[in-house]
Amino acid sequence: MENEYDVFGIKRSDIDDYGRRNSNKESYKNRQFDGNRTMRDAYTGEKIHYSQTEKRTLKHDDIANTDHITPIEKIIQSYGDSLPIKDLKGMANADLNLAMTQEHLNKSKGQLTNSQYLLRQWQLGKPVNATTKIGRASCRERV
Repeated sequence: MENEYDVFGIKRSDIDDYGRRNSNKESYKNRQFDGNRTMRDAYTGEKIHYSQTEKRTLKHDDIANTDHITPIEKIIQSYGDSLPIKDLKGMANADLNLAMTQEHLNKSKGQLTNSQYLLRQWQLGKPVNATTKIGRASCRERV
């Protein structure tokens, strides 16, 4: 279970919109896969699968997960004292703030921004070749 982040009286669960990201018919995940069972990871370019049921031998690196590019916790920390929950929720779950990536990568990133994650991996001696999305643009970073 995810840690509940509570700043300014706002919890992660107040902001996250799982249905819009993953399960609704018109969810970000469904729109990105567009009826296909596989696609390319937005950060690594590797093939990811829609779900575990697609192939029982999948590793966590192969299963798709929707990442908040700017973590919900960072949005709450930065704007929670000045924006209403409705706006925070819209910002956190906007298409520009979402990316399809490997489940393992997303979960290891946790509450870190992409830059913080890449720095941490470098500090741990684990260079990552990943694309970091910044708004509508993306750039390849080798750390």
